Amino acid sequence: MGADQTKPERELPYSKTDATLYYFAGRGMADQVRWMLAYTDVSFTQRIMNTRDRFLKLVDNGQLAFGKVPLLQIDGQEVVETQAMIRYLAKRANLTGKTATDELYCDMIACNILDLIKVVVAAPFKRYQNEESGKEYINTMKVAWRKAAVRLEMCIEKNSRKGKIGAYLVGDCVTYVDVLLAHVVTWFAEECGGGILEDMPYCVQVQHNILAKESLQKYLGGPQFYKLGDDKYCRKVSEVLGREVK
Repeated sequence: MGADQTKPERELPYSKTDATLYYFAGRGMADQVRWMLAYTDVSFTQRIMNTRDRFLKLVDNGQLAFGKVPLLQIDGQEVVETQAMIRYLAKRANLTGKTATDELYCDMIACNILDLIKVVVAAPFKRYQNEESGKEYINTMKVAWRKAAVRLEMCIEKNSRKGKIGAYLVGDCVTYVDVLLAHVVTWFAEECGGGILEDMPYCVQVQHNILAKESLQKYLGGPQFYKLGDDKYCRKVSEVLGREVK
């Protein structure tokens, strides 16, 4: 192999924390992963993707297997795809339920919560387009939230009627989908206002239960937690990915 064909050197994980997360300086698709890391007491270092050259280096050296971030280095593994990261962290912390059926229901609910995440992740880019687009998109988010939250409320209520103790989406203990629900509830309320949580008592109870975790509170009050995305965030993401904001 000629010198011009040599792959860029691979980036090694930071040795002083349990995990290393590569993503932009903002929430995006990595935010679920951050909440899972914090909730499960996994210390992590964030490596910010702030130039296109660095992004392409990780693509060229094979660390971004499918050509996109986030990337999580943990336990000697390099994990891509957010849902794979979340499931790995859930299994690592025994948050997939007590039975195979519990795990199945967790996976199904996680897919539905992912649909909501995709909606709210787009919000900063709608604001970046223009003020009017941002205001109109709030209504889009409210409609998406209401449609999904009603079903999630039903899941928790149905689970409670089976004699389970407490407010859980699956089984009789916290699972990773409770963490994901608390995350998406918190984010949507920030974007759309607390009024969207009216008549959603079960979702709110799950949120409160998860937010009570000390390690999560520490994360939310610390420097690794990002505020809602602004124009600077949108410009940087577009620059790194080599695309225009539409």
